Amino acid sequence: MTNIKPHTIAIAEIEYQPSKDRKTRPVYVLTTSDDSITVFRITSVFNTKSDYIKSHYFELFDWKKARLMKPSWIDTLTTVTLHLDTIRINYIGTLSAKDEERLTEWLEQRSTL
Repeated sequence: MTNIKPHTIAIAEIEYQPSKDRKTRPVYVLTTSDDSITVFRITSVFNTKSDYIKSHYFELFDWKKARLMKPSWIDTLTTVTLHLDTIRINYIGTLSAKDEERLTEWLEQRSTL
């Protein structure tokens, strides 16, 4: 079991389909279990994305407080399940209280659409 908890930010190896390549990227942890975690990816690339993709990106206002290196967005389009026996993951921080509250409200609004 990992010491990574829900609502934290971590650095994890993410597999990208269909190439099966892995990249180390920041993630926002949604849920954890003994053998896996479910996350949203965090990205610093926004301007080059389509309007549809951008509509699913949640902007972090306090990205520095979250210990991220540059302006970042949480990609809420797809959740990713990471199996802890096949990846490396390291805790790096948490969202500010303001960003956590904004994210919760934003996700609730989107679930009612």
